[in-house]
This record gives sequence, C-alpha cells and structure tokens, in this order.
Amino acid sequence: MDKVLKFGFIGLLLIIVSCHKNDADNDNGGTKMLIIGKETAVKAGQSLQNRSIQITLEVEKIEDGRCPKEVDCFWEGNAQVYIKLTNEYGIHRFKLNTNKRPEFTRDTIIDQMHYWLKDVTPYPEVFEDYHNPNAKALLLVTKA
Repeated sequence: MDKVLKFGFIGLLLIIVSCHKNDADNDNGGTKMLIIGKETAVKAGQSLQNRSIQITLEVEKIEDGRCPKEVDCFWEGNAQVYIKLTNEYGIHRFKLNTNKRPEFTRDTIIDQMHYWLKDVTPYPEVFEDYHNPNAKALLLVTKA
C-alpha cells in the first residue's frame, strides 16, 4: 500500500509540474520574463521583467499604420510601440518604430541598456483596426 501511495503522489506531482506554464510563454497579459539578448514578443498591456537587473518594460500601446498587405500605398507606413520602462533610476517613457527612415526611432539606449523594436506582428491586413488587440511587439534588450 505504501508503494501505491508513493507512486500515486509522484505521478500527481509530475502532472502538476508538467502543467505549469513558464512566465516567458505567458500570452494572456501579465508579466513575462525578460531575458537579456533574446527577442521576446509582447502584446499591449503586457510587461517584461528582469529581476536581477531590476528592469520592467511595459508595452502600453501598439499603433500599426503600416500599408496593409495587397494594397499599393505611396509610403510604407509605420508601426509605433509605446513603452514604459521602470528601473532603479525611475520611470522612462519612449516610443519605438518599425519604419527604417532616419526620422523614426527604432532603438534607444537608457541607463547602459539598449532597447530595440525588431518588428510588430502580424502585418496588417486590409480593413484591420489600427489598434489590433492581437498585435505583438518583438523587442530585444541588450547591454549597451
């Protein structure tokens, strides 16, 4: 009987552990783990956090004004991501863009860390809302 209880307990423990979802894979809002040097997709309203270097990045809003697929536009447009950074020095708000023209900021350096917007997905379709709730910003944070 003791062996049955031990195996039952171990089996239950394995089921619980295997069902645990990693913070880095959380896709329903909340906070995800920020890994320095790794690109991470984040929706508006989600945050990235790295406790060892005391950084929290919150994507406050994603606006996607890029030219939709299968449409001829006179310019490519731009997707803009509004970010709130909280670190040991305070709160910093900034915007990053997908457009590669020099007048658009695609990356920035704040307090020895480099913040990059690599992309916004999905690419807009015709008649899609400017504030797509499924839009994700692909962010990269590295040491400067």
